[in-house]
Amino acid sequence: MRLSKITAAAAIIAASVAIPAGTASASDLSTGPDATSVASQQQHWYEPAVMNAAPSKVMPGAKITFDGAVATHGGKPLGHITKIASYGFAAGSHPAIVTHNHSLDFTATATASQTPGTYTAYLYTSDHPNNAAATASFKVVSPAPAPTATINVNPTGAANGQKVTINGTLPTGTSRSGMFAVTSPAFAGKGATSMKVKTDGTYKATATVSNTPGQYKVSLLCNGKQLVSTPFTIVVLGGSSAS
Repeated sequence: MRLSKITAAAAIIAASVAIPAGTASASDLSTGPDATSVASQQQHWYEPAVMNAAPSKVMPGAKITFDGAVATHGGKPLGHITKIASYGFAAGSHPAIVTHNHSLDFTATATASQTPGTYTAYLYTSDHPNNAAATASFKVVSPAPAPTATINVNPTGAANGQKVTINGTLPTGTSRSGMFAVTSPAFAGKGATSMKVKTDGTYKATATVSNTPGQYKVSLLCNGKQLVSTPFTIVVLGGSSAS
């Protein structure tokens, strides 16, 4: 980020030893500047303040670290940090908390806002009382939606006395030790007659249709709580009547 002192010094020396026409040859460095002259010129270099944000993409409420340096002139700091602020910080994190504040470099932390978006953090220093000395951008990204359970009934419509198959998947991270059940007013006994949950998170069940023809709901439950449901129709196809 900062200009290399070695590269810059080499550039000064190169410019200083350029030989005008009619003078000493390029191989004669006696007319070039001495080390004291180069060091004297280096002391007049100005380097602006810099700041970086890491990581540049964070989840809502995550921590962000900022590091950088204040402006310098001749290798000496021109000021000190007064604050690092951003609309992308959480309400209780205005401004960022400076954890390391050396005369030439700093480190600070802040908590990201809960609102996704792209934000800019502003570094304010004593030598820039009215304007930001440096900025750093970061993005608060939306969390991926939590995977939901799925349920399918095959066929989606059947007559009394017929059997249907129910299958689907459980949400990622769901404990297999839970009490799972497939229930529906459309089924004899109000639920599936058999159900198996596999280690990969998929499940399968079967049920016998038995109720008045019409629209019903088939639901997957875990410990008595509904995870997902799907519509099901009992049709009149000459099957056995409801008991």
